[in-house]
Amino acid sequence: MKKIDLHCVPQDVAVKSFFLGPSAENREWITSQVTYILNSWFDWRKNFSGGEGCLISDSDKAVSEFKTQQKWSEDVIASLVKRFESEIPKFSPRYIGHMFSEISMPALLGHIITLLHNPNNISSEASTVGTEIEKEAIYFLSELAGYRQGTGHFTSGGTVANFEFLFRARERLFNWLNAAAAAGEKDLFAASIMGWSKYNAIVDSLGQDKIKKVHPTKAPVLLVSSSKHYSWPKGMHYLGLGEENLIYVDLDQSGRMSVVDLYEKLKFLQQENTPLLGVVGIAGTTELGTIDPISEIADVLKKFTCGKDGHIWFHIDAAYGGFFRSLVKAESAANLDTATFKNLLSMSEADSVTLDPHKLGYVPYASGAFICKNSEDYFIKPFTGPYIKSDRHNLGNFTIEGSRSAAGAVATYTSMKCFQGSDGYARILARTMLAKDIFKKALQKNEMKILFPGGQDTNILCFSVVAGFKNLSQVNSLNLRIYERIAEENKYWISKTTLTKHHFNLMIHNSCMKECLALDSEEMVLLRLTLMNPFIISKESPVDHATRFAELINHVAYDLNHK
Repeated sequence: MKKIDLHCVPQDVAVKSFFLGPSAENREWITSQVTYILNSWFDWRKNFSGGEGCLISDSDKAVSEFKTQQKWSEDVIASLVKRFESEIPKFSPRYIGHMFSEISMPALLGHIITLLHNPNNISSEASTVGTEIEKEAIYFLSELAGYRQGTGHFTSGGTVANFEFLFRARERLFNWLNAAAAAGEKDLFAASIMGWSKYNAIVDSLGQDKIKKVHPTKAPVLLVSSSKHYSWPKGMHYLGLGEENLIYVDLDQSGRMSVVDLYEKLKFLQQENTPLLGVVGIAGTTELGTIDPISEIADVLKKFTCGKDGHIWFHIDAAYGGFFRSLVKAESAANLDTATFKNLLSMSEADSVTLDPHKLGYVPYASGAFICKNSEDYFIKPFTGPYIKSDRHNLGNFTIEGSRSAAGAVATYTSMKCFQGSDGYARILARTMLAKDIFKKALQKNEMKILFPGGQDTNILCFSVVAGFKNLSQVNSLNLRIYERIAEENKYWISKTTLTKHHFNLMIHNSCMKECLALDSEEMVLLRLTLMNPFIISKESPVDHATRFAELINHVAYDLNHK
């Protein structure tokens, strides 16, 4: 097999030091670091103990029952280690399925350090160091998002981070509607976008005691891109806002939010006097890795508030694609097309963002984050107990989750801090974009005809084997069988997704027209590759994975098509 000719500059080689490697090539270094961490932890405990004395004596360790219990525990651990040898090898370059891959060793070590100390970031009283590091990690992520000074916290993932936005948007909206009602304002849409300045002016004028809680005569709605993650209807339901009040903005032929439809839907809500929770755009959809036209969305929202001192909450769900913003300031930005670059740059115009370091941050689970540009939007409604320190310095009063491990924050901090020196994230993600292009070109050389939908802005590559079929339903059936065969053979691990006409009508229609397929199905099945492994393309590898995978697809498709 011919090797891929990929030039590695010294800075790219340096990035290899962040990962253990598919064959545990950096095992000596990480072993030394884990040993150092454990010995430091042991010494810290011993030195801190002071006058407690030795509470587990040598004679205790010699007791038969003590030894028996230790042996039992060893057997349990050995059994677990053996069981996990059957886990999916997500570290392997052959794993190109879902949104996880190698873990950065600095992140893993930060995670281990935190687990040893077991801090609870609900309060600085339960996590002195962990809460400090969380704020430093949020600073790094705020800088990544383009915020001068963001306020936020870590969550268990993107779903809860999206819930954090919904909770705050609901509370802010009701505050503004209450103030508007007290001031005699009847325009619910205008009230829902009044802005903090007008709200504060009403409160100062009337007094807080004159502002009563009212129930809006119309349920508030949220506008979200039709390419949304399933956490959005889930969040609307869980927070009592109603799934039916989630309004989907149409997608264009590339699967991106249509700003024309966004404008029309906003005009309709304005005319119908309907209160608005906010607008959600996506930076890196879970199906295709698509990035919405963030710059144009921001411009549309400004048209509805210009000159009125108003404000429409613009949230970006960048759980997957947010880390691609590291390319914006790097030399590796050449890997991005002009529109993608512009939209990533424009993330700074959003009012809040969801990020998942446990995806393209290469950080262990669980590590998500919710960040607000304006602290007034963040500190909207506290909850606390009489035994918990209560002030704005304690973010635990403002989080949906109560007890929160500091591990995600520390792992993210460690990884981002270590990667700073070599522009590591930009180099890794630029490499994954190159991998996507190489895989696509390899598939295009196949004998079998391949369909590639648009909107694939990041390192996710979706495609459908058309072969010689003339109907979409036949193509869908073939690709489902290809997926099943590849899953059975375990040579590569991939995923699949399904686009429905309900949300992706234009994209499906245009793709079928381009490939001369009869549109006889309500959906389009796609094989899906998440090409985020740092070693998927490497001149040192004896395997050209792109070529080998393309040959596998061709072979399986041919075999199934001729049975």
